[in-house]
Amino acid sequence: MTTVPVDLAVVGSGFAGSLLSLIARQIGLRVALLERGSHPRFALGESTTPLSNLILADLARRYRLPRLFERVHYGSWKRARPDLRVGLKRGFTFFRHREGQPLGKGAFDRLLVEASDRDEVADVQWFRESFDEFLVGEAIRSGVFFLDRTEVELEKGGDPIRLVASREGERYRLQARLLVDASGDGRFLGKAFSIPERAGATKQRQASTVFGHFRDVKRIAPVLERAGHPVGLFPFRCDDAAVHHIFDGGWMWHLRFDDGLVSAGFLFDQSGGVDGADGDPRTVWKKWISRFPTLWEIYRGAGAVGPVRRQERVCRFLERAAGPNWILLPHAAYFVDPLLSGGIPHSLSVVEQLGLLLEKGLSRTEFSEELEGLGRQLLEEAEGLDELVYGCYRSFRRFDLFSSFVMHYFVAATSLEAARRGKDCEANGAGFLRMRDGAFRKALKESSEEMENLLLGRAGAKNPEAFARGLAARLAPWNREGFCNPSAGNLYRSPVRPREVYV
Repeated sequence: MTTVPVDLAVVGSGFAGSLLSLIARQIGLRVALLERGSHPRFALGESTTPLSNLILADLARRYRLPRLFERVHYGSWKRARPDLRVGLKRGFTFFRHREGQPLGKGAFDRLLVEASDRDEVADVQWFRESFDEFLVGEAIRSGVFFLDRTEVELEKGGDPIRLVASREGERYRLQARLLVDASGDGRFLGKAFSIPERAGATKQRQASTVFGHFRDVKRIAPVLERAGHPVGLFPFRCDDAAVHHIFDGGWMWHLRFDDGLVSAGFLFDQSGGVDGADGDPRTVWKKWISRFPTLWEIYRGAGAVGPVRRQERVCRFLERAAGPNWILLPHAAYFVDPLLSGGIPHSLSVVEQLGLLLEKGLSRTEFSEELEGLGRQLLEEAEGLDELVYGCYRSFRRFDLFSSFVMHYFVAATSLEAARRGKDCEANGAGFLRMRDGAFRKALKESSEEMENLLLGRAGAKNPEAFARGLAARLAPWNREGFCNPSAGNLYRSPVRPREVYV
């Protein structure tokens, strides 16, 4: 058995694990990156946001990674690697569908929020198969010790942690000062340390999904235009976005890449009585597409590229995320829902903070305490995200309420983006999506309670207009970009920003 002493061992070579490995090498640490599969491989979680791009840009600058910086925005990506599959994302698009009816044309049948004022600096849809493979290649070139198609076992805890990695008949004993679980499903350290799930922490505990990649999917805007929708009023091309098709009991994501491939999937809240993903995945897919005439028109004639997949249980939330010399990255510690594209920015946020801890040194007496503190912070932020997503699910049947409630996300995200861009918005200690900001969490809780009273028709509940006004007043301290504006008609444009804020 070959012994490999390292400073950092990372289990899982998705984008977060590979990026952390690359950063650690730039700092000068010895790093091992272990992967049970091989690249390229199918992965979901494609949609970036302005916040994730700003974090990625800061990481690329700080750790001198120019090839990573080229992947931050759509324009630079297309110039650097036009051959590497990517999609244009100008914002968030939400449509409210009713079973058996064409998509309505009113303000409360859609919500569009522009995230960038032009294509050059727009967000992107990562094609994860190629992007993850790119980052693994960068890590290997930097000197990371990489093993794929490898079974990994925790041999011994303590300091150092000992792992045994088995690959094609060869066995390696890795001695690591720090172990990071970036496996994405929590099955490695969660199982090794018998970390229990937090009972009741994830509200959509019975969510299930069917998903896949599809060809020959029609673009949405021409379909809507032929049906008489006011597409010309939209702040951006509604296809060039993270498109959310919302219906009673769930929603569907729709992410288009430049070559026409579309990543799409249904999320069902089975706790609300939706039959969801039971049965053959292709059959379930066709059944749900056919329930909504506008979706049927968009997907009629489309074909799956590879299998249509099913996941019975989407949501999970472990009780603990870190110890004295180990930590789980967000997708290993929990998964709530992809509704608000939170996975990529939260993972990048934690990677950024881990990088700063590694820069200070692993030998410091404070390191273990700081690492465990980061684990607690990660779960606290996840709880806030869960509360936000739960409120969105609760309001799916009332799009007038949803389009108000979801503003908590946009106000939080844009306030943190402003802080990143150097504007006068205080964000120290606010946490991911301001979920460690006591005042913001209080506003979210009050909005959730008021909306629940309204949905249940309780005595003294506000009407929708009063609810929207109260919510806007609560969010006013952080609302720098004019959200919660009834005159906008659920169509929000991004402010025009000078080029220098992106470079």
